Amino acid sequence: MITIYDFPHGARGLRAAWLCEEMGLAHTFAPVGFPPDQGYRALNRFGTVPFLQDDDVAMSESVAMMFYIAQKYGPTDVLPPIHDERFAKILQFTVLGRPRCRRR
Repeated sequence: MITIYDFPHGARGLRAAWLCEEMGLAHTFAPVGFPPDQGYRALNRFGTVPFLQDDDVAMSESVAMMFYIAQKYGPTDVLPPIHDERFAKILQFTVLGRPRCRRR
């Protein structure tokens, strides 16, 4: 099962949790205090949040977590196949965080 570790009011872990909700995936949220305790540092030695654990996979970086979830548990309209013209736009928006503006 997917476990997402984040600060209780963290926003970046919410990205991965929201994706799990959109895809109907079972997941749990594990709050992390600040500073992270030794138990959490044993799991994630850098102590960064958010952090995802899914069976043997452990990773940080919320955008990478979203791509991992969508690809592993897809297909999903949230991340269309690479040959779909929407894929490039989703990749750009997700990585850059804003759509391209057209100049007149």
